[in-house]
Amino acid sequence: MGKCGVCHPDCKNLAEQIGPQWMKIGRYLGIKDGKLQALNSNHVGNMLEAIFQMLSLWRQEKGVTASYRNLAQALRNANMNHLAEHVCKGELPRDKISKSPADIVLKLKKDLKWFYLNKLCKVPVSPWEGEKIPIQNIYTNVELLMHNPDPRERQLQVPLDSHHKLFSFEKRRQQGTRSILRGKAGSGKSTTVARLAYDWSVEDQQSPLTNYDILFVLKMRYMPPDQSFGDAIMSQLLPRDGQYSKEILEEFVLHQEDKIAIIFDGYDEYSTEEGEEKEHVLEMLRGDRLRHCCVLVTMRPWKALESKDLTDCTVYEVKGFSSENVDHYILEKSFKKDSDAGHRLISYLAVNNLKENIACIPLLTSLLCHLWKSDPEVLRNPPSHLGQLFECLCSCFNSANRIDEDELMSSTDDEDMDESDEVDDIIQALGETALDGLFKERQELTFLCADLKNKIGMEVLQKGKMTGLLNFEEKLVHQSSRKGRKGKRRRGHVSFYHKVIQEYCAGSHLAKVKEASDIKFKEYLHTLQSIGRILDLAYVLLFASWRSEAAARDILTVLLKVFQENLQPKCYYDGTLGLQECHKMQKYLELCLQVNYEAQSCGAMNGLLCQILEGGVIRMVGISSYTSEALAYYFKYIDSGTGSGCNHHTIHSLQLLTLSVQTTSSMRELSRLFPSAEWLHTAYMQEYARKEQSELEVLRQSCATKYKKSLAGMDHWNHYEYVSKYHLVQILEDWQCSHTSIQPVLSTMNSLRLTTLHLSGQNLSHCIQNLAQVLQSESLANLQSLNLSFCNMEISESNIIAKALECLVKLEDLNLTSNTLGPIFAETLSHLSNISSLFLEKTLATPEVSEDFAKALGNLKQLTFLEYRRNEISERGAAILTQSLRHLTSLEHFRFSLQGLSPCIISNIVDSLGRLQNLKNLQLLHTSWPNELCRCLADVVGEWKNLEDLRISGRYLEELEGFPTAEQGEVMKLVKGACGLEYLHMFSILQVCIGIPLFEQLINSFSNCSSDNFKVLRNIVAGNIVAGNIVAGNIVAGNIVAGNIVAGNIVAGNIVAGNIVAGNIVAGNIVAGNIVAGNIVAGNIVAGNIVAGNIVAGNIVAGNVAGNVAGNVVGNVAGNVAGNVAGKVAGNVAGNVEGYVAESPKGYLYPRIP
Repeated sequence: MGKCGVCHPDCKNLAEQIGPQWMKIGRYLGIKDGKLQALNSNHVGNMLEAIFQMLSLWRQEKGVTASYRNLAQALRNANMNHLAEHVCKGELPRDKISKSPADIVLKLKKDLKWFYLNKLCKVPVSPWEGEKIPIQNIYTNVELLMHNPDPRERQLQVPLDSHHKLFSFEKRRQQGTRSILRGKAGSGKSTTVARLAYDWSVEDQQSPLTNYDILFVLKMRYMPPDQSFGDAIMSQLLPRDGQYSKEILEEFVLHQEDKIAIIFDGYDEYSTEEGEEKEHVLEMLRGDRLRHCCVLVTMRPWKALESKDLTDCTVYEVKGFSSENVDHYILEKSFKKDSDAGHRLISYLAVNNLKENIACIPLLTSLLCHLWKSDPEVLRNPPSHLGQLFECLCSCFNSANRIDEDELMSSTDDEDMDESDEVDDIIQALGETALDGLFKERQELTFLCADLKNKIGMEVLQKGKMTGLLNFEEKLVHQSSRKGRKGKRRRGHVSFYHKVIQEYCAGSHLAKVKEASDIKFKEYLHTLQSIGRILDLAYVLLFASWRSEAAARDILTVLLKVFQENLQPKCYYDGTLGLQECHKMQKYLELCLQVNYEAQSCGAMNGLLCQILEGGVIRMVGISSYTSEALAYYFKYIDSGTGSGCNHHTIHSLQLLTLSVQTTSSMRELSRLFPSAEWLHTAYMQEYARKEQSELEVLRQSCATKYKKSLAGMDHWNHYEYVSKYHLVQILEDWQCSHTSIQPVLSTMNSLRLTTLHLSGQNLSHCIQNLAQVLQSESLANLQSLNLSFCNMEISESNIIAKALECLVKLEDLNLTSNTLGPIFAETLSHLSNISSLFLEKTLATPEVSEDFAKALGNLKQLTFLEYRRNEISERGAAILTQSLRHLTSLEHFRFSLQGLSPCIISNIVDSLGRLQNLKNLQLLHTSWPNELCRCLADVVGEWKNLEDLRISGRYLEELEGFPTAEQGEVMKLVKGACGLEYLHMFSILQVCIGIPLFEQLINSFSNCSSDNFKVLRNIVAGNIVAGNIVAGNIVAGNIVAGNIVAGNIVAGNIVAGNIVAGNIVAGNIVAGNIVAGNIVAGNIVAGNIVAGNIVAGNIVAGNVAGNVAGNVVGNVAGNVAGNVAGKVAGNVAGNVEGYVAESPKGYLYPRIP
């Protein structure tokens, strides 16, 4: 081309290729700065139009001199030589792509796939390595949870088995097109997004994204608030070849909504300097625009809480690596050629609770792997303190140059400094910034580069980036100038490699502040006013304690003050505090111990710890080996004579527990230790009783993908019970470490003088000899209570413990539930004459061993409580037990399984029990001969003047065939005898087929009882009447028949018959007298008329139903039953909300543990 003027179409085509350097080109074309600034201000957010107007202005001003040659020269001056050559050769593109949707899809797919596979889906392995690896080579699944959209169930987090579920059509149909993926820094949000983009690009058939023609993935940090959606796509994802325009893209998206998926990554990074957000982006996110597009937006938790406009979104949470994910990453991605080293790293992470707290962050797992590979000393002698570990981790941040030549910062020439010293100096230099950011009310994790440059200097920033401690990125922000004009500029932002690295720098600096200025140090500590804030800053406090014992002492003093002002230790130890609150309190107690451990104070701070543990009781659930080491360190110096003001008599009760809900027995143990767990479980049961079975089944299938080990024993439960207990499983899994060890504690227990030692649920196989030595030591000579339940000891292990127990002559309470015991243990037991409470549930190795234990029990004259359920008893063992029971005259509580025992043996056992005048609680369960049991009990029940609780049960329904049922006469004899008992408040008949008319007689007998005291009877339960199913904490009963009354589906709250209305009664299909009132439904009897268990028959209309039924209902039901409904069934069998937990595999009610 020569000197001829540039034509209008070429100006338009050039505008799309020049890009951000247009103002520089304008200057080379001779346009004054003032005019260029005016164009920039007049076309904010539309750079394409600004460039076109600039070229048009140049053509107007220069006329014929506005030649292609002059334009090419201006382009060369701006280093755009490639475009200049095209201008000279006349090769400018004349036409854009066709507006045909099919053509656009093909072109877009090709360009987007290239960008995703070559740019977005390649990630660095470490912070200092420039090489990036394809995502498919290193991606490991992260743990994803869906928060249940039902506000009544907001606590339920349903696990996703794959990232594919984030875009499933099933989810889209049920919950809408908008989703939030939230997660902490480094938890894997952006990596998951990259994997989603990869799956779409390679058309992975497992990915629902393949059902979408187009996937747009936009980084919100690169989106100025004024940028349109089309411009964002063009600037981030597409080539600048002039083939696209924002108008074509936006029109295409508008007409193809249901075929397009969009991911906005990093909503928390999308804002102007002033924090304002552009409305049109919010409109897209909340579904006001492009509502049929499937949109996923990622953000950090704090942004999710602030984003009130996004309340209708489905919320997912990325938790980082699960324990299994960590193992997979280490063995398959990092240590594939050295599995031995990989397994040693996994073991180290597990025993120190680092899987749950550190390695769950993929970034940190990568860093830990690098440390394990690069430092042989760490492999030989792994760090035992958190501060020591992070000291080693930070030494990994070497001096590799990570800075590109075209960036503003250049590398330094100082290579003589020792690398570890250099890193430490950088950490100290960054410490104040890190500390101030974390101590702000809303923690600051990202900083302006310009601010840091002024605060700490360019050299520190250089070194921080070179070593990998700092990450740098640029964001486009919209800013007003002094003259009121608006414009865009790039702002450099700095963040630490991960928040925990910032916390390490902050903790190191906090310790330094203590050395420099005690006043300034206490100003920081003064902001620690709440439990939540202290736990948020736990790592900072631990790292400071590692660096300075003096800092640790002041920190522990503050922790003691906040503990005394905010926590309720009594409620924690008696279990009445809510489970989540108990967990929080334990975390706080663990932090106090860990501060002491990190400081290595040699007992100097034990005086402060003793005040925190003032009650002399230590109860902890599922502690890590790290906490175990911290506790052991405290015990080691508890009697050191260092003047700490603490001595070994301070701690008298040590309870280190691991809990579960897999079995009925373990659920009882949890409820006994933490009554609030039973209350919580009841609340969940009430909630899920309102759901259809199909809904429960879907929830169950979702829940089953997570916590597989903890849910392994629950496969036989019905959907209702499974989902209800899943909440408790979630809480316990979050609370308890996957790998626990009490070995360190056992090694220092000789310094204690315990009267109570509870190790329920602990795996003792690796430390059974150590435990035996401790039990035989002089320090435990006064032990009165020992709980080794659910330790799953084999008979060889229990024999070792049996020998050790011979020394515990003062032992009064012994719990051995769910261990395997043999004759040797029975022999030891016979000599423990002071035993008053004994739990032997599910313990006998063989039926023959029951003979040895039956003999031993006869020697325990002080026994008041005997739990002996779920054991196979031989006929001879039962016969010996019959004789032994007669000697246990102090026995008050007896729980025994009659399964497999003959009617003759049952008769003899009941006869022996009849001689025990002090019985208060009697449970005879799982009998195959209910009629014989009722007959025998009827003969002796009147002798138990102090009886408060009587429960009998038969076999499960599927086991009843071929066995006789209880006869009406025998049951009524038993009821009549029970009516004469002054203190009885619980009478339970479960899994006993007692016939249709009997239930009404039972109710009438108890309601007409003349004893004033008996009127406090709280709970009457008759289960499986006419094959009805009692399922949950209240009553969930199918077809309970009482006389002429047939109520369909009594469910939750008080009584709910038919449809479910929370807490009151909606009656469906009531049969009263001879009248079938099938049309007595929610419209007639509703919550307004039926109030809290009181049946009001005011709106019953069906022929002579009002007269006959109302007379019958009010007289018979309201008088006889509703008096009982209000007093016993609705208020009190729903008193079984408190009194019962549904634990049976078949959903039957089991009695509450007293």
